[in-house]
Amino acid sequence: QLKKLCARWVPHLLAIDQKRIRLRISQACSDRFEQNKMDFKRRFITVDETWIHHW
Repeated sequence: QLKKLCARWVPHLLAIDQKRIRLRISQACSDRFEQNKMDFKRRFITVDETWIHHW
């Protein structure tokens, strides 16, 4: 049972602030992955340019 929580297109050109935000989100995801790998994989799905995640 899945539901769509958030989906958006990722632009090819990002501003500096947008890059910093993406870096922080990536670091947070990496930290969560290291804490509990199986739970992270169960909760995170990527498909092409659409990222879907929930906590």
